[in-house]
Amino acid sequence: MAMALADRVRYQREKALYHATHTQQTELLNQAMLKQAYMAITSEHRLANLCLVKIEQFNALMSILKPSQSSQIIITVAQSLEHQINKKRQFINLESALDNSPKVADLGNGILAFISTKIQSQVELYQELNNLCKQLPKQYKVAGLDLQLYYRFSITEPVSDDGFDIWLQRGYLGLSQKQQNIDFNAPHIDMDVSLAAELQQAIRSNTLAIYLQPIINLHSGAICGAEALLRWPTAGKYLDIEQLILLAERTGLINELSLWVIDQACLAAAQLNRQGYREHTISVNLSAKNLAIPKLVEKVENTILKHGITADQLKFELTEFALIKNHDEMVSFISELNKLGSKVVLDDFGTGYSSLNYLVNYSFSTIKVDKCFILDLVDNTTNQVVVKTAIDMAHNLDMNITIEGVENQATEKMLIKMGADQGQGYYYSKALPINEYLSFIASQFK
Repeated sequence: MAMALADRVRYQREKALYHATHTQQTELLNQAMLKQAYMAITSEHRLANLCLVKIEQFNALMSILKPSQSSQIIITVAQSLEHQINKKRQFINLESALDNSPKVADLGNGILAFISTKIQSQVELYQELNNLCKQLPKQYKVAGLDLQLYYRFSITEPVSDDGFDIWLQRGYLGLSQKQQNIDFNAPHIDMDVSLAAELQQAIRSNTLAIYLQPIINLHSGAICGAEALLRWPTAGKYLDIEQLILLAERTGLINELSLWVIDQACLAAAQLNRQGYREHTISVNLSAKNLAIPKLVEKVENTILKHGITADQLKFELTEFALIKNHDEMVSFISELNKLGSKVVLDDFGTGYSSLNYLVNYSFSTIKVDKCFILDLVDNTTNQVVVKTAIDMAHNLDMNITIEGVENQATEKMLIKMGADQGQGYYYSKALPINEYLSFIASQFK
């Protein structure tokens, strides 16, 4: 009986020790083991770099995956990372007493950590981690969905008398500086992985649709272009577009979806060309996340060539929010689009807080005033001042200006008097499927 009791006590101790050193969900080594390794290194007066790798948008994925599913993603990525760094002696075991100890710790929220003790420049280590991340899984299949996985990483150099907690905090800070902010005020949607799998299948089977909403030249009254708006007809109804985009962003489908929209917009432009409307433009909305698409401008150019249209028939609309998140990359991206011949529109003008700065730093052809200033324009003198100022400013900067939300003749007349260039809204037409749009535009030119 005494031996059984001793065995039970020993088992309980081992169990308690295991839970203290491993995460419950993934059973990988945890932060406690990372700290133990750090203390061992510093006690020997050795230098070490903390390396963190984070699965992009992991918190968003957790909102639609079961805990077991999200944990399995971490385990899969950790195993891949472990396999790679096991080949390199500079990355240390996290249990010094064991030669075969794992080198990767799970810090939670999709963040994995390991330690390098090699004396090398930050540039060399940065390149090494960049190469490691390129070898990590790019896709993960779960419940019929091919999740697209993206990563970011940070490197924290040792500082004298730093302490583990400060060392780790600086690592987290390095990750956050590379992080694209999540919009926690985004609309709620009861999303699950099965719906995301349906969306992916819809993209690949062309069962999504783009509708075109006309943009009117206020000087001539003629249709000069259209905005391509995404629709997903399913179960006899259309899902809310903001919910659809949110679902795509949270599951890593946003880039595949955006490339599909660009392709369909070029296809629509080609159909318009065949009907003789070669001056007609089509605008496509892009988000900050689309900058992650490798060689995006090159892919745009290839799609334009594929459908036999000209680059100036395709416009891209970007919001201020997209510019805030990726300033340097966006400057380069807009410059490349301009060189290609496509125009870039600043969308939702007036709803952000740094609009004037963007007008100076980016090469926009057009600014589009958000409809929140237009819906009560006739009776709201404050909005009249705002809109008139925006129109004059755009013209002084050699830009065109498009006004969204035109819903009645009185608003249109006021905008014409103010000197606005284009109008868009239900007063002219709702968004239409391409065949209906071709009929609509033909009727306007009779």
